[in-house]
Amino acid sequence: MPLLPGAEREAREVALRYPRGQLLIGREATRRAFLEQVKTVNIVHFAGHAVVSLDAPMFSQLMLAPDAERNEPGAVYASDLFAMSLPVTRLAILSGCQTAGGGLSATEGVSSLARSLMAAGVPAVIASLWAVDDEAAATFFAAYHDDFSRSGQADGALRRTQIGWIKRGDAWRTARTWAAFQMFGTVDTPG
Repeated sequence: MPLLPGAEREAREVALRYPRGQLLIGREATRRAFLEQVKTVNIVHFAGHAVVSLDAPMFSQLMLAPDAERNEPGAVYASDLFAMSLPVTRLAILSGCQTAGGGLSATEGVSSLARSLMAAGVPAVIASLWAVDDEAAATFFAAYHDDFSRSGQADGALRRTQIGWIKRGDAWRTARTWAAFQMFGTVDTPG
């Protein structure tokens, strides 16, 4: 898979907005580390490759670093997320290609990575409908987290960030990026 230099920048930019945030990048971003930390955080922001399996949705995966010590591949599968209980996590952001995509069932809807997190108890997930340039996603989510960290409004911050991109009108701030990210579910805002 191609490298995603924007994904590391995105992770670092997001972590700057949350003083107690836990940052996993490079070799530290293993399956084991992710599965341990995801249980303890309010907000999860994944920036990296995602692989969607239309034929076997539970094999869709978030790509992480392999763990040579344990001889484990670097992947967290939709089935892993689906089987978890994440009562602490209030919002998950999946900034990877097609993380809202998956097999479509006539009775159950789309089986996606986003849906797996919701099944684990996460009330709101922001995920992408299609492939997005990693540099554009990094800039988009830096703006999103600027707003969200101040306002505490996950849905409002997404809307305002998208509108801001429309108003800027830069050649690279196209609907290809801002429209890809959709929120599923809802987050209670502190009142």
